[in-house]
Amino acid sequence: MTNANEISLLGKRDMYRIDMFVIDVLRHDIEDIEAILRMLNSRSALGWRNFWPRDFCRQEVLDALGRLLSTGLVSPLRYDHTRRELVDIDGPVEAVDASELWFKLEPSAIQQWEQWDSPKGRSDENFE
Repeated sequence: MTNANEISLLGKRDMYRIDMFVIDVLRHDIEDIEAILRMLNSRSALGWRNFWPRDFCRQEVLDALGRLLSTGLVSPLRYDHTRRELVDIDGPVEAVDASELWFKLEPSAIQQWEQWDSPKGRSDENFE
Protein backbone atom coordinates (compact mmCIF):
# COMPACT_ATOMS: atom_id res chain seq x y z
CA MET A 1 0.00 0.00 0.00
CA THR A 2 1.31 3.47 -0.91
CA ASN A 3 1.26 6.18 1.74
CA ALA A 4 0.84 9.94 1.17
CA ASN A 5 4.59 10.59 1.47
CA GLU A 6 5.37 8.07 -1.28
CA ILE A 7 2.76 9.66 -3.56
CA SER A 8 4.26 13.08 -2.87
CA LEU A 9 7.76 11.83 -3.71
CA LEU A 10 6.54 10.19 -6.89
CA GLY A 11 4.99 13.50 -7.91
CA LYS A 12 8.22 15.37 -7.28
CA ARG A 13 10.22 12.73 -9.15
CA ASP A 14 7.89 12.99 -12.15
CA MET A 15 8.10 16.81 -12.10
CA TYR A 16 11.90 16.57 -12.01
CA ARG A 17 11.89 14.11 -14.92
CA ILE A 18 9.69 16.36 -17.06
CA ASP A 19 11.86 19.37 -16.19
CA MET A 20 14.97 17.47 -17.28
CA PHE A 21 13.29 16.23 -20.46
CA VAL A 22 12.45 19.86 -21.32
CA ILE A 23 16.04 20.94 -20.57
CA ASP A 24 17.26 18.15 -22.82
CA VAL A 25 15.20 19.21 -25.84
CA LEU A 26 16.11 22.87 -25.31
CA ARG A 27 19.85 22.20 -25.22
CA HIS A 28 19.86 22.00 -29.01
CA ASP A 29 18.17 25.31 -29.77
CA ILE A 30 15.76 28.04 -28.69
CA GLU A 31 12.23 26.66 -29.06
CA ASP A 32 8.57 27.60 -28.67
CA ILE A 33 6.04 25.50 -26.74
CA GLU A 34 4.78 23.64 -29.82
CA ALA A 35 8.29 22.58 -30.87
CA ILE A 36 9.06 21.46 -27.31
CA LEU A 37 5.89 19.34 -27.27
CA ARG A 38 6.69 17.80 -30.67
CA MET A 39 10.19 16.87 -29.57
CA LEU A 40 9.11 15.48 -26.20
CA ASN A 41 6.44 13.32 -27.87
CA SER A 42 8.79 12.03 -30.54
CA ARG A 43 9.61 8.33 -30.35
CA SER A 44 12.92 8.98 -32.11
CA ALA A 45 16.27 9.29 -30.34
CA LEU A 46 15.59 13.03 -30.02
CA GLY A 47 12.37 12.63 -28.03
CA TRP A 48 11.26 11.29 -24.68
CA ARG A 49 7.90 9.67 -25.46
CA ASN A 50 9.30 6.16 -24.94
CA PHE A 51 10.16 7.10 -21.36
CA TRP A 52 6.75 8.48 -20.36
CA PRO A 53 3.51 6.49 -19.94
CA ARG A 54 1.51 8.72 -22.32
CA ASP A 55 1.92 11.69 -24.65
CA PHE A 56 3.14 14.80 -22.88
CA CYS A 57 0.41 17.41 -22.69
CA ARG A 58 0.74 21.15 -23.15
CA GLN A 59 -0.17 22.01 -19.55
CA GLU A 60 2.45 19.77 -17.95
CA VAL A 61 5.10 21.23 -20.27
CA LEU A 62 3.95 24.76 -19.40
CA ASP A 63 4.15 23.81 -15.71
CA ALA A 64 7.69 22.49 -16.23
CA LEU A 65 8.68 25.67 -18.05
CA GLY A 66 7.21 27.70 -15.18
CA ARG A 67 9.37 25.80 -12.69
CA LEU A 68 12.45 26.23 -14.90
CA LEU A 69 11.74 29.94 -15.33
CA SER A 70 11.28 30.43 -11.57
CA THR A 71 14.63 28.78 -10.84
CA GLY A 72 16.48 30.72 -13.55
CA LEU A 73 17.34 27.64 -15.62
CA VAL A 74 15.35 28.90 -18.63
CA SER A 75 14.78 32.41 -19.96
CA PRO A 76 11.77 33.54 -21.99
CA LEU A 77 11.96 35.37 -25.29
CA ARG A 78 9.39 36.86 -27.66
CA TYR A 79 9.54 37.74 -31.33
CA ASP A 80 9.90 41.47 -31.94
CA HIS A 81 8.29 42.21 -35.31
CA THR A 82 10.03 45.58 -35.63
CA ARG A 83 13.51 44.18 -35.03
CA ARG A 84 12.67 40.84 -36.69
CA GLU A 85 14.38 38.83 -33.98
CA LEU A 86 13.82 37.14 -30.66
CA VAL A 87 14.32 39.47 -27.71
CA ASP A 88 14.35 39.10 -23.95
CA ILE A 89 11.04 39.78 -22.26
CA ASP A 90 10.85 42.90 -20.15
CA GLY A 91 8.27 42.41 -17.43
CA PRO A 92 6.22 39.49 -16.19
CA VAL A 93 5.95 36.44 -18.41
CA GLU A 94 2.38 35.91 -17.23
CA ALA A 95 1.34 38.95 -19.31
CA VAL A 96 2.42 37.21 -22.53
CA ASP A 97 0.42 34.44 -24.23
CA ALA A 98 2.35 31.15 -23.97
CA SER A 99 2.07 30.62 -27.72
CA GLU A 100 4.13 33.80 -28.25
CA LEU A 101 6.98 32.70 -25.99
CA TRP A 102 10.26 31.12 -26.93
CA PHE A 103 12.62 29.55 -24.40
CA LYS A 104 16.37 29.33 -24.09
CA LEU A 105 18.55 27.55 -21.58
CA GLU A 106 20.80 29.37 -19.17
CA PRO A 107 24.31 28.01 -18.50
CA SER A 108 23.19 26.65 -15.13
CA ALA A 109 20.69 24.40 -16.92
CA ILE A 110 23.46 22.93 -19.06
CA GLN A 111 25.45 22.22 -15.90
CA GLN A 112 22.43 20.50 -14.37
CA TRP A 113 21.86 18.50 -17.57
CA GLU A 114 25.49 17.35 -17.57
CA GLN A 115 25.04 15.95 -14.05
CA TRP A 116 21.69 14.30 -14.83
CA ASP A 117 21.50 10.51 -14.84
CA SER A 118 19.13 10.21 -17.80
CA PRO A 119 17.01 7.06 -18.28
CA LYS A 120 18.87 4.04 -19.55
CA GLY A 121 18.36 2.94 -23.14
CA ARG A 122 18.56 6.43 -24.62
CA SER A 123 21.33 7.15 -27.06
CA ASP A 124 22.31 10.78 -27.61
CA GLU A 125 25.55 10.14 -29.42
CA ASN A 126 24.11 11.44 -32.73
CA PHE A 127 23.12 14.73 -31.13
CA GLU A 128 26.21 15.69 -29.15
